[in-house]
Amino acid sequence: MTIGETTPRTDQDFLVPELLAHHRVLRGATVAWAHGVEPSAAVTQTRHTTLSLLHQRYATLVPVYRELAEREKALGPIPVGTIVDRFLLLDLFRSYDPVWLAERNLPALTEWLGTICTRQPGLDLSGVSSLSQWRERLRAAGIYLSFSSATSGRMAFIPKDLNTVRALATNGAAYTDEGWRTRADGTLEEFDCLVAGPRSGGMGILDAGTGIARTAARSHFLFEEVLGADAVSAGNPWNTTVPGAPVDEAYQRAFAFIRRSSAEERKLLVFGAPFQIKRLCERIAATCGSLPASPGSLVVTGGGWKSFAGESLPRTGLQRLIAGTLHIEGENCIDAYSTSEINCTFRTCPRGAYHIPPLIEPVVLNEAYTGTPGESGTGILAFLDPFALSYPGFVITGDIGTLVHGRCACGLPGPVLAGEIRRAPGFEVRGCGGVLESLQV
Repeated sequence: MTIGETTPRTDQDFLVPELLAHHRVLRGATVAWAHGVEPSAAVTQTRHTTLSLLHQRYATLVPVYRELAEREKALGPIPVGTIVDRFLLLDLFRSYDPVWLAERNLPALTEWLGTICTRQPGLDLSGVSSLSQWRERLRAAGIYLSFSSATSGRMAFIPKDLNTVRALATNGAAYTDEGWRTRADGTLEEFDCLVAGPRSGGMGILDAGTGIARTAARSHFLFEEVLGADAVSAGNPWNTTVPGAPVDEAYQRAFAFIRRSSAEERKLLVFGAPFQIKRLCERIAATCGSLPASPGSLVVTGGGWKSFAGESLPRTGLQRLIAGTLHIEGENCIDAYSTSEINCTFRTCPRGAYHIPPLIEPVVLNEAYTGTPGESGTGILAFLDPFALSYPGFVITGDIGTLVHGRCACGLPGPVLAGEIRRAPGFEVRGCGGVLESLQV
């Protein structure tokens, strides 16, 4: 096999035209939902039909999933309720032998990757010794590999094809609230973006920051270094616990970027994990007291509110710190919830609820890991993603939350995740926010 070849498994376009047509319907409904329109029963049916077809696609193309479907005697389309009760997956993307990662046994990892996605990558791995090089070879073969980590250091690898990557990159446009930079005549102001961390090398939250930075007129990353899979696997690529000139200079450059935006009266969007934003604001407080951003500026956080050690960062405390240093008040502080395995995000409204767009099916699970689509309740969160074409997108998160269906006080129809989202007992802290906190970047 050479770069770009794949092992013939079956028709890779199996059901794709039909699935993409359903995607267009769901995106159209999401645009209307973002303007307060309650999704119809037909939209729900389209989403469920898409998920049922995806089950059939996975059972045909994904070896691990096919084994499960054969055991359950369910190779064809099945109702969404059956998927929830019998086909939700936990830690599939960490199911490799950790020795392979530690020893950089990339042929073994490649073979494993082929068992959890819709194609078996055929790669010439000669000369490839790092995870970054491995990702580049996979990309040449049409597999875009993202990653996340956890307290154990056990990285998750999520293989995405081009259609799935496009969905991740474009779904947000269907429901992003641009009111913060919309002029009276309806046109959009240009804005500057400060990403309070390093550049992305495939990590979920950093990819999100890179995506936002691309839409800004000017952007600045706190650290120019790329945080790749090898650095995350190593554990602590940038030790900034001891003050050093490079780190101090990085913050000074970021401060200059904020001052320039403010002097030119340009709105600023500051993006990062909660602990990254905390460090930025603490540096501002210690160095210069405050750096007021232009009125109407925005702070967007994502990646989780627990540290790598499992300690929680109070959201109200962070908002006070942001207000005191950047002069950006709570109504302009937005948090986003997602996981690396799903292809959209849930953003807070002024009421603090995480709104779930009609792009995805949320479910709360009981102790037996079963649940009923469309029901409210508190339990372990699971999501069924209609846009995950290249890997099984029926995911148990290990997070506990309260799912509420109905119209929020902000005006948007449900469902929403209300209150705090926390890790379930027995589940390790994972996700990009905790990892970034542990790396001290």
